Amino acid sequence: MNGPSLNASIPHVSPSQEPATLEPAVQAARELSRQLAEIPESAPEARHPSYGIARALALTLVDMLDEMSRDRKGDGAKKRSAGR
Repeated sequence: MNGPSLNASIPHVSPSQEPATLEPAVQAARELSRQLAEIPESAPEARHPSYGIARALALTLVDMLDEMSRDRKGDGAKKRSAGR
């Protein structure tokens, strides 16, 4: 890829550091997803098979972290059980 490095905006957190909130991870995942979405479909990067995989993983990560964040706040389980 000749574009900007996507790793530049993702903060490093060691596994031993349990964050008080998942918000930094949620924001980093959203930023990665946004950066991937900004790559034009005509760009060589977008035509590479790993681009679609990376984009899908970033969106999945955002959804998963949002759900984990809601669970930590206590309202995620209530919303899921109400939908059953």
